[in-house]
Amino acid sequence: MCALLLQKNPHLTPAAVKALLTRTAIDVRDGTANPASDPAGLGIKAGPGIDGATGSGLVDAFSAWQQA
Repeated sequence: MCALLLQKNPHLTPAAVKALLTRTAIDVRDGTANPASDPAGLGIKAGPGIDGATGSGLVDAFSAWQQA
Protein backbone atom coordinates (compact mmCIF):
# COMPACT_ATOMS: atom_id res chain seq x y z
CA MET A 1 0.00 0.00 0.00
CA CYS A 2 2.84 2.37 0.83
CA ALA A 3 4.39 1.78 -2.59
CA LEU A 4 1.09 2.53 -4.34
CA LEU A 5 0.65 5.75 -2.38
CA LEU A 6 4.19 6.82 -3.23
CA GLN A 7 3.65 5.94 -6.88
CA LYS A 8 0.65 8.28 -6.95
CA ASN A 9 2.34 11.00 -4.90
CA PRO A 10 6.14 10.65 -4.70
CA HIS A 11 6.37 13.75 -2.48
CA LEU A 12 4.75 12.00 0.51
CA THR A 13 7.06 11.69 3.50
CA PRO A 14 7.06 8.56 5.68
CA ALA A 15 5.16 10.52 8.34
CA ALA A 16 2.57 11.64 5.76
CA VAL A 17 2.06 8.04 4.57
CA LYS A 18 1.56 6.88 8.16
CA ALA A 19 -0.87 9.71 8.89
CA LEU A 20 -2.81 9.00 5.69
CA LEU A 21 -3.15 5.28 6.47
CA THR A 22 -4.14 6.01 10.07
CA ARG A 23 -6.69 8.66 9.10
CA THR A 24 -8.41 6.48 6.49
CA ALA A 25 -8.35 3.16 8.41
CA ILE A 26 -11.60 1.37 9.19
CA ASP A 27 -11.99 1.08 12.95
CA VAL A 28 -12.28 -2.48 14.32
CA ARG A 29 -14.19 -2.49 17.62
CA ASP A 30 -14.85 -6.18 18.25
CA GLY A 31 -12.53 -9.01 19.22
CA THR A 32 -9.27 -9.39 21.07
CA ALA A 33 -5.60 -9.68 20.25
CA ASN A 34 -3.71 -12.94 20.62
CA PRO A 35 -3.43 -13.77 24.36
CA ALA A 36 0.34 -14.16 23.91
CA SER A 37 0.56 -10.41 23.19
CA ASP A 38 -1.01 -9.50 26.54
CA PRO A 39 1.08 -9.59 29.74
CA ALA A 40 -2.02 -10.83 31.61
CA GLY A 41 -2.48 -13.59 29.01
CA LEU A 42 -6.08 -12.61 28.27
CA GLY A 43 -5.73 -10.80 24.95
CA ILE A 44 -6.08 -7.05 24.69
CA LYS A 45 -9.67 -6.10 23.76
CA ALA A 46 -10.47 -4.05 20.70
CA GLY A 47 -12.38 -0.83 21.21
CA PRO A 48 -13.20 2.45 19.53
CA GLY A 49 -10.24 4.32 18.07
CA ILE A 50 -6.61 3.27 18.22
CA ASP A 51 -6.08 0.37 20.61
CA GLY A 52 -3.55 -2.33 21.44
CA ALA A 53 -5.56 -5.09 19.78
CA THR A 54 -6.18 -3.65 16.32
CA GLY A 55 -4.03 -0.52 16.14
CA SER A 56 -5.74 1.99 13.88
CA GLY A 57 -7.88 -0.71 12.26
CA LEU A 58 -8.06 -2.13 8.75
CA VAL A 59 -6.36 -0.35 5.89
CA ASP A 60 -8.86 1.24 3.52
CA ALA A 61 -6.66 1.18 0.44
CA PHE A 62 -9.11 2.98 -1.85
CA SER A 63 -9.73 5.85 0.57
CA ALA A 64 -6.01 6.25 1.22
CA TRP A 65 -5.23 6.23 -2.52
CA GLN A 66 -7.97 8.82 -3.20
CA GLN A 67 -6.49 11.17 -0.60
CA ALA A 68 -2.83 10.70 -1.58
